[in-house]
This record gives sequence, structure tokens and C-alpha cells, in this order.
Amino acid sequence: MLQHKTKRNAFKTLVHKLATAGCIGSILTGSLFIGSTAAQASVTSTVLDEQAGFQSVTWTNDTVLVSGAHGSVYLSHDNGKNFTRLNLPMGTEALQFRDNQWFEDGHIVVMSAGEGEQSRLYYSASNGNDWQLVKQGEHEHVFFDCMSFTRGGEGWLYGDSDDEGLYILHTQNAGKDWSRKALPFNAAPSEGGFASSGTCIAATETVVAAGTGNSAQPALLLKKGQQDWQRISSLFEGGEAAGMFSLQVSENTLYAFGGSLKHEQPATAFTFDLTASVWQALPTPPLKGAIYGSALYFSASHKTIPSILISNPQGVFALSPETKQWQKVSESNIWSLACKADEGCIGVGKGGVVEKYSHAHLSVGQ
Repeated sequence: MLQHKTKRNAFKTLVHKLATAGCIGSILTGSLFIGSTAAQASVTSTVLDEQAGFQSVTWTNDTVLVSGAHGSVYLSHDNGKNFTRLNLPMGTEALQFRDNQWFEDGHIVVMSAGEGEQSRLYYSASNGNDWQLVKQGEHEHVFFDCMSFTRGGEGWLYGDSDDEGLYILHTQNAGKDWSRKALPFNAAPSEGGFASSGTCIAATETVVAAGTGNSAQPALLLKKGQQDWQRISSLFEGGEAAGMFSLQVSENTLYAFGGSLKHEQPATAFTFDLTASVWQALPTPPLKGAIYGSALYFSASHKTIPSILISNPQGVFALSPETKQWQKVSESNIWSLACKADEGCIGVGKGGVVEKYSHAHLSVGQ
């Protein structure tokens, strides 16, 4: 169908951007400037696999899970200081693992993105020693984009729309079993998400939010508690390869990031008040095109209002609560970000690079 072909062209455009964009994967030090204060601070950088092209990172307690192209999945139990490559089943070597999740009991879920059977979910109950294929694309139009879990193991997977409408899967046992959920509204032509960093859906114990794109009018798909799903209009640009790419939720605030892969205009960033249902623009991001990944960083001095981190192949920028200006954190080609309160943030991207931005690095000027 034409709508699926159009979406695939958008995905291929995104993949092409990864292959052609510049990457400074060997940077070992960097600078963070916040307000009038300039500080030289170390950015720890490690290349785990130059062929990997990392596309997702999650950070839970002391455990960091990284995944990407060529079937690559790496696990660290010391906050990203040392990593071990996990061995997945045969036949996964060419998959792109664009999202992942580790749970405190050692359960792991990794998601590959691709057309039809290339979209898969693998589940491990043994910290990656053994794996089960628990879900695979049912037909050629299925395309997994991203997933999000609560600490209790409830999870949601968001994919491109198909003949049945918007594609949402749900799990209540940390990703072992999945069921599709019907939404009370239709999908727009060619509508779906973006499998750029594993953050096109965000879930907490009380809120689930997904951002759409590749349609005339990108929308926010929102579920609060036991209420049914809502479709809320957004302020994001519509069209092919445009819309919401990355979402974060904290308390009553949704942070939404995106733009368009079709032009080099500044990317876009908004907040959405989940109580008042009001959109508000954040300062214009210094990244062009679209924002791929995002994360929120909390510290002892800012327990409720976080610093915001965004990334794409042009680098990583942070917006602190005080300065309200975007400041450069890294120039590396970073697709996905994850943060741990009072510890710092980790970015992963092209060339198998894993960068750590320390608490001291992110707290300058706070």
C-alpha cells in the first residue's frame, strides 16, 4: 500500500542520514558552557564496536543496556564503565536493535525495527544468557518503532499503523507476553512513529504517551490511568518524515521533541501540561532537522525540574532550569540518551560510541 511505502521511504531517509552524517567518535574531552560560566570537563568516551551504530540506551540502577545495528547488545553493571557483549540467537546478526530494557530481576527485552519479520522482540530471564523470541511482525506492513516500561514491568510498544489502525502492544509481565490494544480513533494516512532512539513512546505508572509523524498533522496519543486513549493535536510540523520523534514524561509535564528530516531548519521542542492540556514552546533547539533522542536529568539541587538533554547526528545539547539556554555537551553523532539522577547521562551513537557526561559536567552553573 502507498501509505506504508511512504513511511518506509521516511525510514530509509533517516537511515541514510546516519550513514552520511559526520561523527566525532574519538573525542575524549569536551566543554560545557552554562550562562557566563565556562568549565572544562571530561567527557568519557568509549568505542565498543565501530560497526554497531548504537541506537538505544537505557539506564536502570547501576545497569546500562546499549543496542544497535548488526545485532549488537551490550550490558554494563557498573554504570557504563565496563561492558559485555550479549550473545543473541542465530539469525539476529543483521537486525537493528533500536530499543531495549533491563529489569532489576535480570529480565531483558530487546526490540528490533524493520519491515515485517524484521520487527522482533527477544526476551531473556537470565541477564542475557538465554533468549526467547516472544513477538515478531505478523505481516509485511508491521514495523516496530519503540517501547517503554514502568519499573513494575508494565510496558507498551508503538509501531507504524497498518490496515487495523494505529499499532500499540501491551505487556504486564516485563515483555514476555504481548497483546494488541485497539485505539478509539483511526490512523491518519501513513501515520506512525520514528524508530530513531527508542523514545517515541513514554510510560509511567499513570501516563502513556506516544507521538505520531509522517502525516499531515502529527498528534499526541495519550492515555491517563484507566481512561481510554485520547488523540490530541500538536504544534509539530506535518508531512513526510516530520513530526514527534522523542518523548519524556515527568510528573504532570510531557516533553516532546522532533522536527523534519526533509529540511535543515531548526528542530522543534515543546512541553505539554498534562493537567491543563496546554502546549508551550521550549527555546529553539540549536540542532537542525529533527531531534532523535532526549532524556531528563535530575539532581539534588533540581529534584522536580530537570535539565533537558537532546541529540541527533549534530551533537548533544542541554537546557538547564536556570539558564534556559541550550548549551553544547558533545559534538558526537549521538542517537539515544539516558540519565541517572545525581550520576550523569550516557549518549550512544554512530561508530559504536558510548559517551558519559558526568554529574559535575552537567551541573556547571546550576
